[in-house]
Amino acid sequence: MGKNTPWDPEFSRIEHGVGGIAVLTLMKDHFGTYRKLVIDNWFSSVNLARELLQRGTYVLGTTRKNRKNMPKMTPRKIPKDTVQTYTTADILVER
Repeated sequence: MGKNTPWDPEFSRIEHGVGGIAVLTLMKDHFGTYRKLVIDNWFSSVNLARELLQRGTYVLGTTRKNRKNMPKMTPRKIPKDTVQTYTTADILVER
């Protein structure tokens, strides 16, 4: 995807951000194939993960704590060798 590649107007920049639209535009031809997509924290968000899952694509990736719709996980620091988990019907977040 280059700087002259047009964004797909089907996807909302407000909802997914620039990184999310880039992922959705590039993956559009692969929707419904149930591929596994690995993305880093610049591209990932809860909204993007849900959108891709609805379109038949699984997502694994790192994300930033301050992303929109990220679950609030407390406390700020957790002891070493400890895992904190948040899950819904379609999202699993661990730290």
